[in-house]
Formats: sequence, C-alpha cells, structure tokens
Amino acid sequence: MRSLPLVVLTLIFLALAPAYAQPPAPAPAPVPNDPQAVTQEFLRLLPGLFMDEGKTREALAPLVLPGNEPEGGERGPGAGEMIYVIMGLLSMTGAQPAAGEIGPDGRMILPVQAPPLKLVLVPVEGKWKVDLEATWALMPEAVRAVAEGPARARAEQEACLSNLKQLALAALMFAQDHDDTLPSADKWTDEIMPYLKNEAILRCPAAPELECGYALNRELAGKNVNFVANPAEGVLFFESNLGKRNATGTLRDAAVPGRHNGGNNYAFADAHCKWMGEPPGAAPPLGPAPGAGGPPPEE
Repeated sequence: MRSLPLVVLTLIFLALAPAYAQPPAPAPAPVPNDPQAVTQEFLRLLPGLFMDEGKTREALAPLVLPGNEPEGGERGPGAGEMIYVIMGLLSMTGAQPAAGEIGPDGRMILPVQAPPLKLVLVPVEGKWKVDLEATWALMPEAVRAVAEGPARARAEQEACLSNLKQLALAALMFAQDHDDTLPSADKWTDEIMPYLKNEAILRCPAAPELECGYALNRELAGKNVNFVANPAEGVLFFESNLGKRNATGTLRDAAVPGRHNGGNNYAFADAHCKWMGEPPGAAPPLGPAPGAGGPPPEE
C-alpha cells in the first residue's frame, strides 16, 4: 500500500485476513476513448484495489492523466489515493456515470451517480439511534462481500485446523489401542471413526463438495509411532483434493491451489496442526525415536 487512506480502508475491508484467499484483479478491457466508456472502465476496475492492488494499478494507468496518478502529480499521493478509495466504494454500490458536459477549457465533467444508501434508525427512550447491524444488512451486496469474505475465510481455516487436530488425535488413540501402529492406508477413515463419531470432520469447510477433504500421509500409514524420529516434523494428515474416504498420498497430493490464503493446513504426528504456504519438504525420517528400541516394522 502506498499511502495511509488505502491502507486504512483495506484493513477495514480485509479485517486482518491472513486466511483470506485473494481473487485476481479484473482483467483490463481494451483502453476506451469515449469519456463515458473511460469512466465506466475506471469505475469497473477500482474495486480490484482491495483484491489485487498491483495488477489493478497497472490496468488503471492507461486511463489516468500521466503524472496525475496517486504516485505523482502536484496534488501529491494523498489526493489520488482518496479519489481511488472514494470512487472504488461508489463503484461497489453500483455507481454509473451520467451524461457530462464539456467545459470552456475542453475538459469533460461527468457526474457519477450511485444508488442511495440507507440508514436504519430506531427509537430508544424517545431518542432516535442508528442501528448499525440493520444498516449493514441493507448495504449493497458487493460491499458486504468484500468485508465479510475475510471473516468467513478465517472461520473456515480455523474449522479446518480443528478437523485436522481431531483426525490426528483419533489416529494416535487408534495407535494406542493397536500396539502403537498408526491407521492403515486403505481403511484409515473406517479405523479412526470410532474415535471421531462425527463424519463431518472429514470435510474441509473450504471444500464441502468433497466426500473427504483430507488425506493420510502414505509415508506414515501403518507405521509404528515410536519409529517416527521427529513427530513434530512428520506430517500425518494434510488437505488434499483426492476427495474420497481413505485417501492416502504423499505431500505432492496436497490441495492445489491452497484452500486457505494460498496455503493448506497440516496435522503432524505429535497432533499439532498449522497452516503452511508450501508443503513441508522431505518425508519424516523413520528410525527409533529417542528411547525407543527394537527394529522398525516391516514395510
């Protein structure tokens, strides 16, 4: 972000959204040369500043007077950024240019008309008060979508982490009851279900269309937990688009694109879970963990 106004507005809209998967900026159309068309294209592109700022600025550049962009011009960056912010908000409410006039200096002035916004007021002890929640419900859908998207994406990521945590704990409980052996590759969902008792945990909220949004790491399936040399680094479950019950694969099968802010959640063999932008590198080494004895199980 290049100046305070856009930073402030973006923080408001994106609401500290580390889990928000950003959509691409709108594709630029051929540069128009009619004043009405230029204004329409300018308004169409502006909301992209809240989604993919760099690409949107590139698309806007051919429509703006050279030297007058937010980075330059005698008014300084503050004025340009405020125009982008204000007009971007108006665009999200459905604003459109009206018929304009050419002034004596040859400049075209076009009014930008937006649908009226509404405030909801309620009487409280004889005094009128603004009801912000009811007012928000009447805001244009495009405005609400930008603001609510990050919160929804963050909630999905947290629910997914909870699912993976429960899968990892269930697998470890299964191992405790089966000579320290982790669930098998071909029927792990069936084996851990008695420890879950809720099949909804198999579905990632960011991919509800999949029968199972997760996969068991084939490198650890059926292995003795005592022979995972570093459980905190060994991925046990991960998000995957394999999509079926008992899905098993390697980390190359992690969901692409990542489901949460461009990355995925992972559950490790010590039952801790975390988000990562890229899959962990190597498979966990197998060998006696500290204090473990005896040979590793047969493949």
